[in-house]
Amino acid sequence: MFKEPVNLFLLHHAGGSKYAYQPFTGLFPPGMKVNLLELPGRGARMNEPLVEDIHLLVEDVYRKISPALDAPYVFMGHSMGSVLAYLLTRKSIMDNRRLPVHLFLSGRTGPCYFEDSALRRSSLPRKEFAAVLRDLGGVPAEVLDDDQAMDFFEPVIRSDFKVLETYSYTPAPPLDIPVTVLLGKEDHSAHKEGVPWQDITTLPVDVRYFDGGHFFLMDKAAEIARLVATQTWNSFQQQIA
Repeated sequence: MFKEPVNLFLLHHAGGSKYAYQPFTGLFPPGMKVNLLELPGRGARMNEPLVEDIHLLVEDVYRKISPALDAPYVFMGHSMGSVLAYLLTRKSIMDNRRLPVHLFLSGRTGPCYFEDSALRRSSLPRKEFAAVLRDLGGVPAEVLDDDQAMDFFEPVIRSDFKVLETYSYTPAPPLDIPVTVLLGKEDHSAHKEGVPWQDITTLPVDVRYFDGGHFFLMDKAAEIARLVATQTWNSFQQQIA
């Protein structure tokens, strides 16, 4: 399908790990190399300390993917992963590196609408914190109802929430990159007036809605993988035309 390999970098949600994208493995066509990225303090990097500064997380991911940025690549991020995908693109611009062929941003409002600093969910008592997680979905009820399980997972989720709460958006010139936004129809936290993420690009943003809430993409993996592959192919062809 692709004349040269395209790296697909997948960035997980707050409190998640690279295993969040397991439903997507094996769904992309030959020529798209799937890279499951993982942040410190969880999963295969559990022995590393958690990081609560988003710019340090960007530096961490950037160091890992930098050797691959001379080849065509795409970012796909969900929720916090969308913010990281956007900031990694800005980092690539600062370093005069090749830019992504396409950005796929899921489950998140555009950067000018970020409201995490006002929510301060990371400092809620456990009962209220668990209620927030239950409302968002993505964490099994048996984990939320088990104090021992929460002792294990809660620090990671709180740390990632704090990452978003302390992030301050800096306006910048719009990108000249195709952007597709993926949203769950019942994910009210990601719906704002206007076109999500349109401020970050000169090109019209393609907004796609799917049945489901904040974690809709886990139930729509095959459909989303087809969309990502098709749009990556189209953007790649336009770049080389």
